[in-house]
Amino acid sequence: MSFIDFLKNQNESTIVYYGNNYFDEKCLKQRCVHWDRHEIFDLMSESYDLGILLQTNLLGEYDDINLKNLAPIIGDFNYENTELTGFQVGSLYTSYLLDGIEPDWEKLMNYNKDDVYALKSIVDNVRNILNTTS
Repeated sequence: MSFIDFLKNQNESTIVYYGNNYFDEKCLKQRCVHWDRHEIFDLMSESYDLGILLQTNLLGEYDDINLKNLAPIIGDFNYENTELTGFQVGSLYTSYLLDGIEPDWEKLMNYNKDDVYALKSIVDNVRNILNTTS
């Protein structure tokens, strides 16, 4: 099953991600266009970059408001992989796409796994707070 097919089969139609700069969204859309999977535009039409939403609607501008720093505070989650930053991951992936330089895929997958769990913990905690106050 492809990533697009996985998204289509989810009950929850809203995609929440943490890029804090639209990099992930742009990259995903570019890759989907490359592979002729234009459905991504409909799937992402109601998506939210949690990093941008937090800065513009809740926290204001901060220099270091990344997922790795927020997850322990808002989501009660601590990264296992602390040696990479999101910027480094993006740079490694861009180097792979542009120059064919193979990154350490296991290291990137571990970093991405932490990102997924961190984001889930934040979304779950925020939903829990909203559910208990309504």
